[in-house]
Amino acid sequence: MFVKVILRSLKKAAPLLVNVAFLISFFWLLFAIIGVQSFRSSFRRNCVWVDPAGVSNFTNTEQFCGGYLHNVTGDPMPYFALSQSGVLKQSDTHKGFLCPQGSLCIESDNPADGTKSFDNIFQSLELVFVVMSSNTYSDLLYTVADSDYLVGALFFAAGIVILSLWLINLLIAVITSSFQVIREESKASAFTGEEMIDAETDGKPKQPVSTIKRLFDKTRWIWVVVIAYGLICQSLRSATMSDTRRSFIDNSETVVTLILLLEIILRFAVDWRHFFKGKQNIVDLLIAIVTTVIQIPAVKRSHDGQAYAWLTIFQIIRIYRVVLAVPMTRNLIVSSSQKSCNVGS
Repeated sequence: MFVKVILRSLKKAAPLLVNVAFLISFFWLLFAIIGVQSFRSSFRRNCVWVDPAGVSNFTNTEQFCGGYLHNVTGDPMPYFALSQSGVLKQSDTHKGFLCPQGSLCIESDNPADGTKSFDNIFQSLELVFVVMSSNTYSDLLYTVADSDYLVGALFFAAGIVILSLWLINLLIAVITSSFQVIREESKASAFTGEEMIDAETDGKPKQPVSTIKRLFDKTRWIWVVVIAYGLICQSLRSATMSDTRRSFIDNSETVVTLILLLEIILRFAVDWRHFFKGKQNIVDLLIAIVTTVIQIPAVKRSHDGQAYAWLTIFQIIRIYRVVLAVPMTRNLIVSSSQKSCNVGS
């Protein structure tokens, strides 16, 4: 009897489990892309003790770093990065743990035979899964803290809250709510798949829509595909990518930004009277402005491209439109949001 109850519960929860799986996959990929953008080559940096006699240096493979202290003055100094040609070049800024005097912070190889890193999207997905599953991620946290410190702390704080505490518990809630549905033989649960009403339009009279706006709304999927293409291009970044791939990614990001800038201009032109009444319009306008500004060569190349690397978070944020474009994930988010509002009230 108990086995039958379990099978009935899983059968009833199957569609919702698929919805949650899509939602988890979106955020999993999102954090993996952020990991590649933020911590590419971070695990390659170790403290190297320099032998004064010049006979044999010692690399402390257990100590990751983001800079070192000058041997004479004790001032913080940037780390030495390894270029594509294999030549060491000093970076612009220091961060994270600073190697003690007499040592240098130098890039070499990734730990665990090169398998532990955020250097490409596949290894980044693997490490984000470690955070998502809350399975012995503390060593990974300390490694990132030594190499990048503040950004690493923010990344893990957001990852633990969103991936582990929210999405994984949401997956468990779908399963447990199905038991409640069967037990009570009702559809009172927030996860029973009832048709949800958009909170923004509930109780509000519909405004007349012009023919031009109706035609423009039919192009919605074009912009979603453009955003998805831009995200895929960003996921192709790696620590060892060639100049050709880097140029392709940069050009693609510029083209995607200009296309979406055109989209927001058209969106304003076809519905300028009600444009600023929509929250999504305002958010997309701000994102379009920021992503366009960072494509200016002076901004894009400042601080050896590090400023642009951080500001690409605004390009990644556009993934929310891809999530909302999929009916199953959109309905799940609306359902979860309304459930949270009901609990809060």
